[in-house]
Amino acid sequence: MPEYEAEMRHDRKTLTELAHMQYDLFCGRNRTARGLLSVLLIVIGVLYGGGSWWSLLIIAYACYLMTSTYAASNRTARRLADQLEAAGQALPASRYVFEQKKMRIFNLEDGEELDPLPYGEAVGLGEDYDAFYIFRSQYGGYRIPKEALGDKQDGFRRFIEEKTGRLFMRRVTPLNRLREWLRAAGIKLPVLILVHTATAYTGALIEHDITQAVSGLAEAERFSAVAQALGRTLRVHMAVDTGMSRIGVLCTGADFERGVAELVRACKLPGFEVEGVFTHFAVSDEAGEENERYTREQFRTFMAVIEAAGEQGVRFTIRHCMNSGALLNYPEFALDMARPGLLLYGYGDEAGKLGLKPCMRLMTRVLTVKRYAPGTTISYGRRFTTERETRMGVLGIGYADGLPRLCSNNCAFAAPGGTAPQRGRICMDMCMVDLTDLPGVQPGDEVEIFGARADLNALSRTAQTIPYELLCAVSKRVPREMKNF
Repeated sequence: MPEYEAEMRHDRKTLTELAHMQYDLFCGRNRTARGLLSVLLIVIGVLYGGGSWWSLLIIAYACYLMTSTYAASNRTARRLADQLEAAGQALPASRYVFEQKKMRIFNLEDGEELDPLPYGEAVGLGEDYDAFYIFRSQYGGYRIPKEALGDKQDGFRRFIEEKTGRLFMRRVTPLNRLREWLRAAGIKLPVLILVHTATAYTGALIEHDITQAVSGLAEAERFSAVAQALGRTLRVHMAVDTGMSRIGVLCTGADFERGVAELVRACKLPGFEVEGVFTHFAVSDEAGEENERYTREQFRTFMAVIEAAGEQGVRFTIRHCMNSGALLNYPEFALDMARPGLLLYGYGDEAGKLGLKPCMRLMTRVLTVKRYAPGTTISYGRRFTTERETRMGVLGIGYADGLPRLCSNNCAFAAPGGTAPQRGRICMDMCMVDLTDLPGVQPGDEVEIFGARADLNALSRTAQTIPYELLCAVSKRVPREMKNF
């Protein structure tokens, strides 16, 4: 039996190619037979028809037969590509085996055959196969690449266990691989996922002992139904919206009583072990009387919700609301746990208050160096013109790697011996820097885009954004290295 096997890739070209292969396996013989018949009819019409009306009719029918066959093939391939995309989004860690008359989907870990999931459920997980995992706790958090679970896993394990008490994740690897990677490093700490997870993954959450944030009654009811069907219990933290206007049960103003009732009802659903409750501050990192008033009102609302829920028999073991801004400006808001973000990287205008230093830096290398005469224009759009004989270097980093194009002609990087101004528009994979005043810099030398020597805060202001965005914007194709564990 013919067979083709491949791991799913999330790009349309590959999906379409796989769909055509599947079509060939399903209907290849039929399409080939129609094609040969069409060619035969055309040959008969040309050789024996002599231009008669019946020969022209035969040729026209043959052309129609050939065209309709391949049009049907393309329609089928597109439909199959849609099906593959839906299944691939829902089961990103699967392999697809195409057999004649059948497509099977397997879990890569244990070989269990799985059914495709509806596309609507295919959100939340599986988008970052090689991503850094964001580990956070009240003591600290660190970006950890998958590769760190290899030759440095002993130091990595000791570091995490000594410095943290709980692992927080915004976005994780496919769940059926997460536990393997964590346990391979010897990490047995609790894991809390703070963003949405498709209810189709409820079984995986329970199986891998992962705690899930729940943002409302409707989501709670979906998780509860699946957990009950499995005969298991899902551990959750309930989100409360006290003014961020994002996820969570809305409990502000006139919605307070209704929100508390909804929260209590969600907490009492069967199949739930409600361990914690949390909210998130909107302006705790911003100065000003109005921002302080708003933040304190959020905290008062959060505590009032907890008290009202307790009066109805719902109590939470873990309460948490502290983000980076609250850690710096509202230490009295410390409850049972904190969730610092940007501070974990040692960045932010006030990170120095806590004695923090940057722990992440972005590096590249000089690819080539050339000399240009005065009046030479540099890069796309010719937006920079040399005013003197200029020694120009090309760096192996561009906007596809996370360096904002908006910074073009308005930023500088730390090179050996000094600062190198960036010149011309930043390209997809490269950018140019002026090395005229740094004669010692040669191809192969390292240049720091941001880190201990190059100011991320200044770069983010140039990009008209916040430092956190640039930290998160470093693309997956940039290699990660763990050092000094």
